[in-house]
Amino acid sequence: MKKLLSSLLLVCTLTLATPSLLLMPPLAAVLAGCSGCAASKGTYNPSTGVYDTQAEADKLVVTAEKTGKVAADVFQAFMKFERENQVALAAKSPAIHKLAEEVRAHGETWISDLDKAKLAYQSNRGAADSKTNLQQVLAVLQSAIASVLEYTTNEKK
Repeated sequence: MKKLLSSLLLVCTLTLATPSLLLMPPLAAVLAGCSGCAASKGTYNPSTGVYDTQAEADKLVVTAEKTGKVAADVFQAFMKFERENQVALAAKSPAIHKLAEEVRAHGETWISDLDKAKLAYQSNRGAADSKTNLQQVLAVLQSAIASVLEYTTNEKK
């Protein structure tokens, strides 16, 4: 994860000096989640406290867990980078500061909402509304990650 964040900071730094980078698609794929990941064994039910080591892991839960962890790291790195380079970034695009302030104001809530939705889904996998809610909350967080990447890897006009 440290190597990934170092790469993100390098991309952010290079973006200030170069108009475009081809690194956006692979970096976005890594940071936006893991919806196509192969699930392994193990399923936890928080309402019973039972972890079934033989059950197939749920891809949606795995994606939610990985996305939450990545989002926390990406948001922290982005906010730190934005604060340390606020003057240069403001000259380049005031929208970057606006996004950083939005992440500062809502990032923890988005991650917390994801965790709550994941636990609700794990407690009652059969309920369609809990799966839909988890997918919607996951989409909000993935969109926020994509927005951070958009502003840190592409020049805004």
